[in-house]
Amino acid sequence: MKHLVPLILLTASALPAPADGVAVLKEQPFHRNLTARAVIYRRIIDSNGPWLRIVTARGNIDIGRSKLVDWMELPDGPPRSVTGEDDISRLREGLATMRTFAGRYPNCAALLAPEIAVAEAHVARFDSGEIRFGGIWMRPSERDRIQTERRAAEMAELRRQALAVQEYEEKKDEGLVLVDGRWMSREDAAKRSPVEPTRLSSAVWPLAKPDGDEAKRALARLDALAATQHGSPKIRTLRLHATLRNLFAAEDRYSRGKMAATSIAARAAKYERLTKEWMEPNAFGSMREGEARLAASKALDLRNDAGARLAESRNDLLDQLRETDLLAEDFLGNGEHRVALTLGETVRAIANRNFPNGTYQPVVADDALQTIRDKIAARRKKPEAR
Repeated sequence: MKHLVPLILLTASALPAPADGVAVLKEQPFHRNLTARAVIYRRIIDSNGPWLRIVTARGNIDIGRSKLVDWMELPDGPPRSVTGEDDISRLREGLATMRTFAGRYPNCAALLAPEIAVAEAHVARFDSGEIRFGGIWMRPSERDRIQTERRAAEMAELRRQALAVQEYEEKKDEGLVLVDGRWMSREDAAKRSPVEPTRLSSAVWPLAKPDGDEAKRALARLDALAATQHGSPKIRTLRLHATLRNLFAAEDRYSRGKMAATSIAARAAKYERLTKEWMEPNAFGSMREGEARLAASKALDLRNDAGARLAESRNDLLDQLRETDLLAEDFLGNGEHRVALTLGETVRAIANRNFPNGTYQPVVADDALQTIRDKIAARRKKPEAR
């Protein structure tokens, strides 16, 4: 938690970070603290000029810089794990700061009362001998019981995996192969069509729209399938799940980055307009060169930062597209053609949506995917031919 001395002594860079807090306003800095106005803010925006904007839940408050005389960020609450004095110390410090702040500015007391009550309740639970584990307050004995049960479950899972690996090696020694979770002879496996549906391909097929609800459903199906598997099949399912999850997350970050870049560009343009205005002589023939330089610097920083963040998310999406493409190639080589087709089409849909100029070139060729589609279509027609 931060606490500032009167703002008239501070530079713009000392303003609070975007976080909820309490701001103290006075018509004149020398007015008594007893009459100071208090507001809960969501963030404070600096124009690098004489004005500040205080964003609240009820609207914006535009004030002269000198009227904001003090502020305090509200605490985030206790960490998920509080087992010793070092863990609770931040909350104790925050509680003491809120009490001091409320005492200095009486009109803040009502606004801070709920936050103080919450902090006091958490500190009281710790002082009564409880600890916070996984975001829940409990007695130390309850934490010990949970940890013991978790260790037992982990050991049972390790034993189960060891038995699955042992079974896998024994079946291999017998000359059997694992296909879609079933052991069969190599002759029977060779007769099986590579475009025949499997439990894995069914989990992601068809991923017609690789975004939104469709993506969530595919990931949920893969989760459910992995829960029934062991050994190599489970590892393969989890790899497919992780790859798709990372791809969808990368596209979401890039989409958000493009929207943020548009918003930041508008803010930078505002600073650039201010730069131009402040370089124009006023009625007395003087220019505000200092403010103009600050505004120009702010605009440049905004554009550079937005550009760097957008480039990073763009490159991350390209990397995830290639990773998914390479996994499609692996499934194609291992005879899981339906999975390969789903991944290939997903890659193309996301690439076309985000890089319509052909920036990304797929690894798996279009001809390979079309061959799979043709085989699936032919397989569907066979019963009708009979």
